[in-house]
Amino acid sequence: GAETAERANEIESLLQAEGLEGDVTASYAEPALVSDIVASRAALSDIAFLHRSEAGQTTEQFNRLLAALLFDAPVGVVVNAASVASVLSARRPLVAWDSSPQAVRAVHRALPILAQADEVTVVVFDGASRDDRAAGSDPGVDLATWLSRHGCTVALQQCATAGQSVAEALLSKAADTDADLLVMGGYGHSRLRQRLFGGTTKSILEQSKYPVMLAH
Repeated sequence: GAETAERANEIESLLQAEGLEGDVTASYAEPALVSDIVASRAALSDIAFLHRSEAGQTTEQFNRLLAALLFDAPVGVVVNAASVASVLSARRPLVAWDSSPQAVRAVHRALPILAQADEVTVVVFDGASRDDRAAGSDPGVDLATWLSRHGCTVALQQCATAGQSVAEALLSKAADTDADLLVMGGYGHSRLRQRLFGGTTKSILEQSKYPVMLAH
């Protein structure tokens, strides 16, 4: 309604004030259709930002929008961001690496951000992935080499969780490295299993200290 149109006008004015080109579209639809609209709009975008704090937004609505962006749009999705600028200019991003297709896509989509950072920390927990073991390679080395070829300064850390969950270990490492952005694959298992049992992605999304860029 009118409130949505007013918000769109505010964003349009902000873009003009910053000298940025972009289209601002206000959509008003039944709740069941909002996810489709969001995914469709994101299809031709570079990156998607999803905020929890929109007025009246429930956890169910947030999860529905996140799923639409992750599973139905070809973009990286950022949550918990204080601002767009702080993410795009991140100086110390931390990449959670497990060689999964989801992690690969997350790194590719975050590459423009990683390339301008002061240092990218790649962390691998509890040894090599299955593919790394089969190939006999050191986990994370191939990623570090690839990022270096794109101009990134990379610090590779191979760590044990030491009785912590992966999410706890990742947040601890983020604090140790003074990270300002986490990059990771989202929902590596089936959507049904994640809905029933949660997982690392859910735990990381529940924290609010670090912005997180996800891809599936």
